[in-house]
Amino acid sequence: MSGYGLDLGQAWPTLLADKEHITLTNLACGGMGFVVSGDCGTPYAGLVPALAALQPDVVIVQSSSNDFGEDPDDIRSETITTVQEMHDAAPDARIIGLSTIWNDDADLPDDVASTSDDLRIAIGMVDGVFLDVGQPLSGHADWMQADDVHPTPRGQQAIEHAVLTSLQGAGILP
Repeated sequence: MSGYGLDLGQAWPTLLADKEHITLTNLACGGMGFVVSGDCGTPYAGLVPALAALQPDVVIVQSSSNDFGEDPDDIRSETITTVQEMHDAAPDARIIGLSTIWNDDADLPDDVASTSDDLRIAIGMVDGVFLDVGQPLSGHADWMQADDVHPTPRGQQAIEHAVLTSLQGAGILP
């Protein structure tokens, strides 16, 4: 969600906000997940105080491949706890969870489904909306940076389109 390796304006959340004329505060930082601390030194739970200060109308959180390889029980527990903390910090916000997006490889690791399921369960527990955005990068090696982990600007555009389509399909955006 942070657009790792790109200008912030090229990240899919910014593209979506610009297209839909939505005010956005993107708290994401590279490398973070529900268990794994990112470049800002914290997992998602560390962003809860900022969320409480912002009191947004909508919170979008995505399960992350950054958590792949971590203990599955820890991922599930931290996902459930963190989403509940997000809900408690911004009780009037609509919380939307997005499924894990993998790279261009059509052969998905099992972790894609398990991290997505963990978030689906957590979002359901706070009466949020979970959206499976599919795998918009699948089959498009040219949409990936040289590390084959992070999308290029074109890959970010594909993710933005998939998320927008999902938000529209769920009646969240027109």
